[in-house]
Amino acid sequence: MKTCIRCGKPLPDDASFCPYCETVQTEPKDAELPKKWRKKTVTILGIVLLIALTAAIGYGLRQPKTIEADGPELDYKGYHVMIRLNGLKDLEPPYEGEASAEKTNNANAGYAVPSRLFVFKDNDMVNAGEEFAALIDHASVTAAPRDGANAMETHDPVYDEVFPDAALASNVFYDTTCGTNDLTWTIAMKNGDTLVLNQAFTVHELVVVSYYPEDVPMQTIEELQALLGRIDAEIDPAAVVNLYLPPVVYEGGIHIADRTYTFYGSSDGTVNTTFTQPVTVNAEQPTYTDFFGVNFDGNGGTGIHAGRSVNCYDCEFSGWDTALLAGDGSWAAVHNCVFQDNGIGYQFNSGSSKLVSTNFDGTQFLRNGIGLHLLRVPGDKPLQMNGCVFEGNGTDIQNDCGISVDLSEAEMR
Repeated sequence: MKTCIRCGKPLPDDASFCPYCETVQTEPKDAELPKKWRKKTVTILGIVLLIALTAAIGYGLRQPKTIEADGPELDYKGYHVMIRLNGLKDLEPPYEGEASAEKTNNANAGYAVPSRLFVFKDNDMVNAGEEFAALIDHASVTAAPRDGANAMETHDPVYDEVFPDAALASNVFYDTTCGTNDLTWTIAMKNGDTLVLNQAFTVHELVVVSYYPEDVPMQTIEELQALLGRIDAEIDPAAVVNLYLPPVVYEGGIHIADRTYTFYGSSDGTVNTTFTQPVTVNAEQPTYTDFFGVNFDGNGGTGIHAGRSVNCYDCEFSGWDTALLAGDGSWAAVHNCVFQDNGIGYQFNSGSSKLVSTNFDGTQFLRNGIGLHLLRVPGDKPLQMNGCVFEGNGTDIQNDCGISVDLSEAEMR
């Protein structure tokens, strides 16, 4: 028998309420929210979840990142960032970083080279070094030697006005015991990001081979030319060859094309080492061709025609139409030399050169038609004539290219 859910009185099975306490005979149920409130609750929860997800993504995007280049360059926020040991001179855009660089140097000496950071806008390769440097908190460069070599010494990068195209430069000090070092730039940005770039720097010891007249025949121009031929065939082209020449007059000239030499003239008190026919120089590596104490006595023509850079120390030139011609791609540096009785003493006609030595210290220009003829000179640095003497020339200096020449320490007689 059914009983009242409230007072417990007996009721018929089909009773819908209790006649004693008037209680409806239905089990209580949890009331449901109206549908419109249920929809609103779901919407609010979705918005909360979306806000939370967006915040999480934004937080992740703002986290500092370390971006390591697989080499010497990377792209970062619209900038193209690269490192190079060599500069950008004579290069055409788009510029590239240097994954590796090499130098060849004399042993038993210390050297330094700047590792440079260059920055450009991605799209147009416009220099953005100053703009990018303002975003950098600090930077460092480390050197890790390979295969038991000695470590190079690095300095923290700074802006160096000597290299105006570079955002930063770090001097790297080394000698020939350093072999190969891996240079790593670590650039900490003000926004917390870190950029890492890498390059390898290898140093080779310059091989130097010397020949003396008491050891090998070099008394005549034929013997000297034969010796130069054997050297070209047998000695590493990267080596520097020292030739200590006897005090003889070579009735002829030589052509230097496959390597660089250092020629040392000598004197027996009566005769100096002398060439009477043109000497041409077109060798590019690894350094410059040098002449010490050599005379060039001609009868017309060109004494030295330099297609690559040369250095002349204590040399004398006489009797030539043009005693010394610095042709395109060269620079002929002269120190304590004498140009006398030539049509043109020294003619500069070069638009570019790896060597720039603007000091003509102690050089004499005597009785030439034109002492110094300047047609084209690479760069715009003033030529320094410290201790130079100009005397008896038809024209002391014919300056066709208009480069600045400092004569404040020269004598014009």
